[in-house]
Amino acid sequence: MKIRFYLFLFISFSLTQSSFSQSLTDYLDIAADNNPSLKASYQQYLSALERVPQVGALPDPQLTFGYFVSPVETRVGPQRARFSVQQMLPWFGTLTARRSAATLEAQVRFEEFVQLRNALYFDIKQSYFQLTNMQQNISLTRENIEIMESYERLATQKYENDLASMVDILRVQMQLRNERNKLLTLLQNLAAQQVVFNKLLNREEDAAVILPKVLNTPLIADDSSIWKKQMLLENPTLSVLQAEANLLEEKERLAGLSGKPSLGVGLDYAVVGQRSDMELANNGQDIIMPMVSMSIPLFNGRKYEAARREVQLLREGNDAATEARENRLLSDLSLTIRDYQVALDRIALFEEQIEATQQAISILNSAYESTSKNFEDVLEFQQQLLAYRTSLNEARTQALIAQAKIEELTATEVIGLTNDEQ
Repeated sequence: MKIRFYLFLFISFSLTQSSFSQSLTDYLDIAADNNPSLKASYQQYLSALERVPQVGALPDPQLTFGYFVSPVETRVGPQRARFSVQQMLPWFGTLTARRSAATLEAQVRFEEFVQLRNALYFDIKQSYFQLTNMQQNISLTRENIEIMESYERLATQKYENDLASMVDILRVQMQLRNERNKLLTLLQNLAAQQVVFNKLLNREEDAAVILPKVLNTPLIADDSSIWKKQMLLENPTLSVLQAEANLLEEKERLAGLSGKPSLGVGLDYAVVGQRSDMELANNGQDIIMPMVSMSIPLFNGRKYEAARREVQLLREGNDAATEARENRLLSDLSLTIRDYQVALDRIALFEEQIEATQQAISILNSAYESTSKNFEDVLEFQQQLLAYRTSLNEARTQALIAQAKIEELTATEVIGLTNDEQ
């Protein structure tokens, strides 16, 4: 019953594959629109952008009002009320530095978004290639089951005609049971991987996944020096660290400006009543007094110096982190290039082995049909052919995953060609 369910699932994969046209690029676009982690990261970037106009604005002006309960007598009359308005102005260049720091902080958030997006793209590519590999292995196993069933019929026919022993039938039946159990496992793995893939796209677990019939082997330029230069220039992790370095540099400049005095300009307006006991020039004339003020950072010298030193230490830490990350990324890239080359070597090997095994099977089949000998060798070579073809699919998948990893590390599409499948 289980195998029928998973066979139905596999058939649904085949139907969607033949009925629609959807590429890996389409799935990447779906993930870019739907993945919740990516959405959250992008919203953080947009939120950081909103801080730029906030920190770049002047502080609110201060308005004060005072009423003299007992009017203060002056020569031109009693002062009855006073209005004062004052605008504080940060030191020259402070607002520009704040806006620049906020812009650079938003740039850090954006680079973090790009880093998360590229990592997500790699996960999707890897899952997509693994799904396709599983589908191909399922097709190979089903094909092998059909071949084994034909061997079973042939062995039974020869046994009924006294041309073979019962051992041949039992041997092929044992192989059939193994292959059917293997098929069930592959179908279960396919269903589980489909869930993983759809969750990366934030879709329903059972959403149809359209896969290609074959995965072409990537042929990409064998120039590791170009990849290394590209990685050091464009790798998202290094871009985040570089953006943080730029932010810290601006914060250090801002820390220096924070220790400067602030200037204030204002206006004081006093309401004056008229004197009734005598006639005076300017009797009852209101008083207008322009004002200038300055904040003096007299007792905060250590505070601002500590803030500047804090940023300097963070910059030194960022430099060390960048160097460590570059070393790690160069190691990862070298290992990935090695994996890619090893996969290409394995592809060439298995293609040769498959060709030789098919020739051997053809010879053994002819011998068994005519003499009923070497049936054990026929089955052994048939299983070996399946193993080689499965390993070939795995090697192609590993080559594609290595290519996807290079693309993630270098933040670019690897330029190359794909060969035709045989």
